[in-house]
Amino acid sequence: MSTPKSTNSDTRVNCDICAKLVPASEATVAEAVDYFVHFCGLECYDLWQKKIRQDQAKLAKQGHQPKTKGA
Repeated sequence: MSTPKSTNSDTRVNCDICAKLVPASEATVAEAVDYFVHFCGLECYDLWQKKIRQDQAKLAKQGHQPKTKGA
């Protein structure tokens, strides 16, 4: 997890969990597999991580293997 580097102070992004509009300079950013996701704070980031873990566990129960880079 990292914060954005330099951004325009007027740039705003939506939290990918609660859709709250926050300044890009204050958003928490996580690099997902092929994209960036933004969060208004750690609570929404934690909810996102929990959902990812639940989705992975559900897929594992169904016999799906997680994708790995280069595969």
